[in-house]
Amino acid sequence: MTEDEAFDRLRGLLVAVNAESVILGQTETALTDIILHHQRAPMPEGAYAGLTPLGSTESGDGYTLCYDTVTIQGVERVVEVRTIGLTYGWRVDIYASRPRDYADAFVAALQSARAQLEMLPAVVSEVGEVKQSADRNQENWEGRANFTVSLSVARKQRTLIDVIERGHIDFTGSGGPVPVQTSIDYAKG
Repeated sequence: MTEDEAFDRLRGLLVAVNAESVILGQTETALTDIILHHQRAPMPEGAYAGLTPLGSTESGDGYTLCYDTVTIQGVERVVEVRTIGLTYGWRVDIYASRPRDYADAFVAALQSARAQLEMLPAVVSEVGEVKQSADRNQENWEGRANFTVSLSVARKQRTLIDVIERGHIDFTGSGGPVPVQTSIDYAKG
């Protein structure tokens, strides 16, 4: 899963929770938008939330190395497929009056079983503590709240490799209900 795909899942959940929090009485009104923060982004009018990417780190979980074949210009070639565990992080900033209400609704949703299902194949691995403050913006005091969230994902990286000789590789996999067996033949092209 790419960072963009993980962002789309996270934003989708927060947008749904934002709308539902009004119906459930957790907030008085819905935020006008939930945006991706970056320096040149226009700020929405009214109360809103912004997601700031904090980058990714290798988690060390789920590392696997496999091989596959692809056909390039009529020649079958060997591809090394690495699956690595990554953690993507974001800071969620809420700009609104009573920002803690929105933050609490988001945190509760991210810690729920719902998030574990809706975020698949990503997993919510950490939700930080909500921090609240006030800031003066154009002579008006505005509420601020923020917290961090981390999503753990598996990401595949494919690399075309050359092989020195001809050969045959047998693969046997287990872990599911039925063992998987397959093989590939390879030869330097």
